[in-house]
Amino acid sequence: EQFAFHRALEAIWEFIGAVNRYIDTTQPWALAKDPAKASVLNRVLVTLADSLRFLGVILAPFLPDAAAKIRRAIGDGREPSLANAAMGRINTIPRVERLSGLFPRVVAAGETVSVGLTDQASVVKTEKQADRLTIDDFGRLDLRVAEVIAAELVPKSKKLLKLTVSLGDSQRTVVAGIAEHYAPGDLVGKKVVIVANLEAAKLMGIESQGMVLAGSAGDRLAVVTPDRDLPPGARVK
Repeated sequence: EQFAFHRALEAIWEFIGAVNRYIDTTQPWALAKDPAKASVLNRVLVTLADSLRFLGVILAPFLPDAAAKIRRAIGDGREPSLANAAMGRINTIPRVERLSGLFPRVVAAGETVSVGLTDQASVVKTEKQADRLTIDDFGRLDLRVAEVIAAELVPKSKKLLKLTVSLGDSQRTVVAGIAEHYAPGDLVGKKVVIVANLEAAKLMGIESQGMVLAGSAGDRLAVVTPDRDLPPGARVK
């Protein structure tokens, strides 16, 4: 009734994060190796299938095509409705179809190529070419060294930190999903690299004016930092 669509999206991303944590905790790939845990694996897969079905319903107002693909993949041919926007509607593991790619990769104006798996060599070749950026593409990114001057946890979020960063001649707020890897105090005074020309986006009600670059491997994550002292605002290229 309040038309707070951004709050609905925030709740959806929080749910997706909870599902990701559930996968990390239950480790279905490990359960599959132990026949004695078949019943536990079955319960986990049912929960994940039900979570996908739920996402296929609640994402429909925002991403109708992607939501429809999710529902079709798990065999749910019904139209999304409030009546179906609840968990606990799947009790057995459904037959799941391979998705051909929820979000097509744009190759050129008016032409798209699916990022899903295919047996057609010509499409695979086009996809590999699409992975490569031209120097002009890269040049559109405004990468800057930024100094973190303040950091705090975002209320009601386990993953987000609100950072105030200096670019030398200006300051801005950046929301980063690194709270599980860094305490706020670890970042104050640290030089990081941000994408400075991203369109602003609201996360948990906070406008984020950029993106902190980080690398990850498994459950490890590290923010990108210059290995020599550079002033805030220095261009990274």
